[in-house]
Amino acid sequence: MTPISEQPAVTVVGIGADGWAGLGPAGREALAAAEVVVGGPRQLDLLPPECAGERVAWPSPLRRAVPKLLAEHAGRRLAVLASGDPMFYGIGRALAEEAG
Repeated sequence: MTPISEQPAVTVVGIGADGWAGLGPAGREALAAAEVVVGGPRQLDLLPPECAGERVAWPSPLRRAVPKLLAEHAGRRLAVLASGDPMFYGIGRALAEEAG
């Protein structure tokens, strides 16, 4: 098993209806560097061509899909698009519970 410190991090990037224009430099850099970007179809459509990573839409039901998606993309730079407060009720909480 690979130690946590050696595993690529999952980066959660909050994105609003204003899309790319509303992101700060750190969010833009994380999305541009990601090998895989996971989000809702509407969120993925907000990304420009500079985000060349594979785009993966969340399957339904989302919560049960998290372990499989993490396993499928293990070892790749993974960014997850989020809206709202992702660490309270959203995807950030689900990722933390599944991935630690």
